[in-house]
Amino acid sequence: MAGAHNSDGQSHEDAKKELYRTMVQEASAFYRQMATICSAFLGGSMLFSDRLVRAPEPRWSWILLAAWVCFVLTLAVIVWLRWQNVESHRLVLESLKSPSSDASPGSQDKYDKALMLAKHGRVLTYVALVSLLLGLAAHVVYIGLNLYASGGAQ
Repeated sequence: MAGAHNSDGQSHEDAKKELYRTMVQEASAFYRQMATICSAFLGGSMLFSDRLVRAPEPRWSWILLAAWVCFVLTLAVIVWLRWQNVESHRLVLESLKSPSSDASPGSQDKYDKALMLAKHGRVLTYVALVSLLLGLAAHVVYIGLNLYASGGAQ
């Protein structure tokens, strides 16, 4: 019977779909977690830095500024990544619109472009993660240096 799926083939396809769905959910949760941590440290350090460091040393201000730049960069990259993910999914859906036996010439191009966006997405994910980690490290160093310069915790 043409076009029929045996139980093994169908269960394999179902497993692939479930794996893809899980990957998308995990990626979404990962980006959301990074954005939450980043926003909390950025906002918290802007609002409460005077309470964390009572007498900040002006010579260490560039470290806090570097942390803020890293946090803003992380948030910008995450927004860009989310947009690219949506665009990648749109391109894949457009490439699948035509029947597989009569695929339009542009459908493979759209699929290839979606794959390229996914590759760029992996690189940008690393950039966002490194930027977040650098921002967190700079923030901790800034507080530590100021506490050390002021003679310890107040």
